[in-house]
Amino acid sequence: MNGNEAAAIELGAMRTAWCDLATRWDLGWHERRALLPAGGQDAATPPHDTERRMRLLIEVGHRIRFDDDDELRDWLRTPSELWNWYSPLEIMSGAIGDLRRFRQFVEAGIWS
Repeated sequence: MNGNEAAAIELGAMRTAWCDLATRWDLGWHERRALLPAGGQDAATPPHDTERRMRLLIEVGHRIRFDDDDELRDWLRTPSELWNWYSPLEIMSGAIGDLRRFRQFVEAGIWS
């Protein structure tokens, strides 16, 4: 397997993980567009920003655990004092730096 084949396999796995995450979070079109503003998630070679944001969002998604997906979906859309009265989805839809900071909070267990 050469480097291009390996990259294509990795991209395919990332797309699958992104679709699973979008389904689990019950993301609507507008929410997907806000989280991946450069679009192109289905392109053979997505924009660099899209690929980077998808990877960060997948990392966040793997670390946030709720016993109930409905509870998770509500939490994602509920503004919190912790986030200056923005919802987690609004924070993750911000600049790449905001998404990275959110991931750091999630990694540290400071997300609820």
